[in-house]
Amino acid sequence: MNVQNTYDEAYAALKAAQASLDISRAQAKRANELFSREVITTDQHESATLAYANAQSMLVRARSDLSTARQALDDATVRAPSDGTIIEQDVTKGQVIASATSSASRRHHAAQDGGPGPRADCRRWWARPTIGNVSRGHDRIGHRGRVPRSGSSRAGSLKIEPQAVIQQSVTMFPVMISIANENGCSCRA
Repeated sequence: MNVQNTYDEAYAALKAAQASLDISRAQAKRANELFSREVITTDQHESATLAYANAQSMLVRARSDLSTARQALDDATVRAPSDGTIIEQDVTKGQVIASATSSASRRHHAAQDGGPGPRADCRRWWARPTIGNVSRGHDRIGHRGRVPRSGSSRAGSLKIEPQAVIQQSVTMFPVMISIANENGCSCRA
């Protein structure tokens, strides 16, 4: 079931529980008055009192269900950290990209943001290659270099990830590299 539908149902159930409580409260008050004048039996009075207590319980449960549904809806809503144009979308609406049991430190790539404005900003590209021999000191954050076959002489490493990757028995480290697109082409989203 869709999390929005679950939220909407929980919200409606809360409104119904509130209405039920209001009616039960009025009935219990009326039953107390009638019982004090000995117009209704003890069983009828107890029944109205029990109905009021059950209505209170239903309201508490409805509030809890709505809170849970609101959290699920918040968890299912993807928000970008900044304004921009989507130039690549790796998941579709409704697709589960993380579960409650997955590690909180894992990140899932849902879409790539090309930058602000009505067009994707392609003046800068990002790459995530792996490199070896980080300990030799040649590769560090801010290190500048040339990207082979791209013609760009303005590339710099922004981040060297601490988690190594083993490729064909060689220890490699993923690096986030920013590459200037000197041709300045623009992309349509």
